[in-house]
Amino acid sequence: MHSWWQRLFGFSLIGTLLFSAVTAWGQTQTPSQPPSQPKQMQGKRLSGTIASVSSGSLVVTTRDGRSVTVHMSPTTRVIASKQAALADIQPGDMVRVRAAKATDGTLTARSVEAAPPTVSKSGAGNRGGVWQNGSDRVMIGGSVTAAPTSGTLTIAVPGGQPVSVAVPSSARVSRLTSMPAGSLASGTRIFVQGTPNTDGSVTATTIFVGRGRAQ
Repeated sequence: MHSWWQRLFGFSLIGTLLFSAVTAWGQTQTPSQPPSQPKQMQGKRLSGTIASVSSGSLVVTTRDGRSVTVHMSPTTRVIASKQAALADIQPGDMVRVRAAKATDGTLTARSVEAAPPTVSKSGAGNRGGVWQNGSDRVMIGGSVTAAPTSGTLTIAVPGGQPVSVAVPSSARVSRLTSMPAGSLASGTRIFVQGTPNTDGSVTATTIFVGRGRAQ
């Protein structure tokens, strides 16, 4: 089944983008209600596939077929998600974890997505929280307190005790990294956070790069 964020945006890029939603939670959410979109994204988001690239700008084709020009500036951040190992996660990283909760309360990660401080400061994530969906599914956003040991990740969350999550070898682990704007190419799926302009274009503050290219 597709998760609510995949249904909302339509492609796997949202695995990385959830830092912008999950880490915006300041408090534990009400069960079975997804977190609301952060204010900085409302009305200022764009997802689609790069149709063409020129100096300082992109033309993006949205899922509904519109062509939108995206302007880049020297301060525009370009961020991609890369497959990683648990050992790649460092103290101070912001993480977003999807976990299964056992009847004894222990948590086992299904996926872990990390962002180093240099990336999280760009807006990819700067706060944390815990959200429980039903009795056996939990999502955690917070900062890593120490290097992972013995397959366990310890996460500091606001207003609560650190959360320990077991990370088995079957869990998907990824890490957000910065990349040069010059590496963007036609056919790449992207998600843009930025400021809409009166001419219908968007000036990007952050561009998130999806996995793979359009089919």
